[in-house]
Amino acid sequence: VAMAKGKHPIPFRTRQLSPSALMILQLKLWESRTLPGSFIFTPPAKKFTVQEWSRFVKTFYATSKEINAAVKWFVIDAEDLVLGRLATETARRLRGKHKAIYTPSMDTGDYVVIINAEKIRLTGKKREDKVYHWHSRYPSGLKSRTVREELEGRFPERVITRAVKGMMPKNKMGRQMLRKLKVYTGPEHPHAGQAPEPLVLQTAHKERV
Repeated sequence: VAMAKGKHPIPFRTRQLSPSALMILQLKLWESRTLPGSFIFTPPAKKFTVQEWSRFVKTFYATSKEINAAVKWFVIDAEDLVLGRLATETARRLRGKHKAIYTPSMDTGDYVVIINAEKIRLTGKKREDKVYHWHSRYPSGLKSRTVREELEGRFPERVITRAVKGMMPKNKMGRQMLRKLKVYTGPEHPHAGQAPEPLVLQTAHKERV
């Protein structure tokens, strides 16, 4: 950092900062292009990596090595589980918010396998009253189906997938996280090679009067 007209290269207030804080100040002002008239800033000599930035910035940012080392597989038996409570915990595991290395802009989540999807439970009258709508994009192509019809149809696992999808980020990273969700009907699944850990959720729930 240098000043014009041969004055002291660093003003009095700035001299109190550490070298790392001065570097961050210089990079921030250079990126935003909001340069004071009395200062002459030079661009950074190199582009810092995540490991080099961690020496100056206190905010934690998970690296790919840390993310890959912490990935786990979980299996959940959906029999007699409430749909909404299962979906919230599944979305939490997919996003990685249960981990200490959670970073909002990174995919730090785990893989979740759900079995017995057709035995899910809904409280109240949602099994009859909750309706899914979609459109075929043709004239008069609006179609509807209740949760009961969906669970008794060909693809009952879509009920859980839709509930979890609504709780995920609506962007490219959210779609990437959703690919880690594996939902199956029946007690069998083809992911025994990954040795998923059983995840037991609370099934007790008081019905509303």
